[in-house]
Amino acid sequence: CIFGIRAASPLARSAYVWMLGTRAIDAAPIAFARHSRRGLALAAQSLPWAEIFTNIVHEQHHAAIRWLAWLGATFHPAVRIPQPDGSAAPFLPFTIERSAICA
Repeated sequence: CIFGIRAASPLARSAYVWMLGTRAIDAAPIAFARHSRRGLALAAQSLPWAEIFTNIVHEQHHAAIRWLAWLGATFHPAVRIPQPDGSAAPFLPFTIERSAICA
């Protein structure tokens, strides 16, 4: 997998966090979970002033939601994001506090 973090704005104390993974994660979920905290903490070191990490996850991506919850994510009410076909898909905004990943 690959983690990334980007400042939300020059003045905010928050950052957007994202992760891309492959199906190999499904073959070793325990190892992935164990190492993902370390990977996220390492990525967070690039923005030491950021206190909150945020993004959205599709409401139907249950494995990602379980993993984010395990990382300490707090989920917020769903929002509908317009899709290219004219529909709107439900996404859950989430936040992760630095203290949850950099303990």
